[in-house]
Amino acid sequence: MLNEFYSRLFNSSQAHDLDRILDEVDEVVTDEMRVDLVLPYTSEEVDAALKEMAPLKAPGPDETESVFTADHLITDNILIAFETLHHMKTNCTRKKGFMALKMDTNKAFDSTRDIAVMRNPVFSSIQWLYTHFCWEVSISLLVLTILSCILQRLTNKGPMLWPVMGILPSVFLHINNIYDWTTRSLIKAGGTFHFRGMWMEGFYGIMTAVPSNIEYMLKTKFKNFPKGKHYKERFYDLLGNGIFNADDQLWKEQRRIAISEMHSSRFVEYSVQTMQDLVHQRLLKLLEKLVESRDSFDLQEVLLRFTFDNICTAALGIDPGCLALDLPEIPFAKAFEEATEFTLLRFLVPSFVWKVMRLLEVGYEKRLKKAIKIVNDFSEKIVTDRKNELVKFGSLNDHSDLLSRLIEDSDQGMKNHFSDKFLSDFCINFILAG
Repeated sequence: MLNEFYSRLFNSSQAHDLDRILDEVDEVVTDEMRVDLVLPYTSEEVDAALKEMAPLKAPGPDETESVFTADHLITDNILIAFETLHHMKTNCTRKKGFMALKMDTNKAFDSTRDIAVMRNPVFSSIQWLYTHFCWEVSISLLVLTILSCILQRLTNKGPMLWPVMGILPSVFLHINNIYDWTTRSLIKAGGTFHFRGMWMEGFYGIMTAVPSNIEYMLKTKFKNFPKGKHYKERFYDLLGNGIFNADDQLWKEQRRIAISEMHSSRFVEYSVQTMQDLVHQRLLKLLEKLVESRDSFDLQEVLLRFTFDNICTAALGIDPGCLALDLPEIPFAKAFEEATEFTLLRFLVPSFVWKVMRLLEVGYEKRLKKAIKIVNDFSEKIVTDRKNELVKFGSLNDHSDLLSRLIEDSDQGMKNHFSDKFLSDFCINFILAG
């Protein structure tokens, strides 16, 4: 075992591609010196060399200490190497750096096979940066993170705002109970806390459940709190210029139109009747069937299906059938849910990331595009069919939903003329409001 160990220790590693490495080493042996070196040596030269070897130095002009001289041990070299490397390590922040070379030796310490110094500028620069800054930067970032977290815990009563990432890590850690976590955070913070998104995103916000704050933002000083570009560009693909994605005059106009129609006695009676029919003819029968089956079911899902059927019937005049006894999967309802969920993910991802994903159609953006297309096709078909019905029968008196009222009023010139795009965005926004 010992023989094998030392055989490997003093053997060459058989380095490859030496020509490329040696091309970077300055040539110091001239042709004349090379001729002298390959000449046969004589017994007189050997005798002279041995007599020149003093106890404290090796032959030749370099005066390098030999490990085979009297009164000197190999451990002396080990100590010197250790002290040298320690000095280099503790002085790695200076402008002038140092480099340690591992020499590939063959059979003995006085027979060197390969010595190479990589002088490629790119390689040297990367190696220097790695040697001098990698460890220090890692330690600095770790210390900064720890200190920032401690400061946050001491000064911020809301959720943890992490360095660089902002609130995102906290959101992802509680993604499965996001509503409970948000409620606990609001209670702990006294009803209001501020947050920020990822560094360089410019995303800052305030979460509040204090009634006076909500009244101030939505009524007293509503004009001071527009949705802004950050919000609208993320929702535009799904909501377009609908009421939930509009600001200023456009929002006011849509709100005026919606209120005027929703407060009419015709729509109030229609919506009440729709609600009663859904409860008695669909919801109660479905719950009775589920109870009799003695199987577990998700009550929240049932209520969401009820809400979806209700808003589609009242606002658009269609029945998706989500409350059918067999709880079918409705493609439009599923697509709308996915489109809403994936759109909200844009608030958790930096804009330069999700915009590139949208351009390349990768990740969740690919699924979002597909879901939005299903939703848009559905809403556009509703608008087209209702307008065709108006043309065919001359009126929509048998329809009391909001969409039919808007189309008929627009056709009669009672309100501004509404484009198909406006009406389609109207449908999607009111489904979201459901």
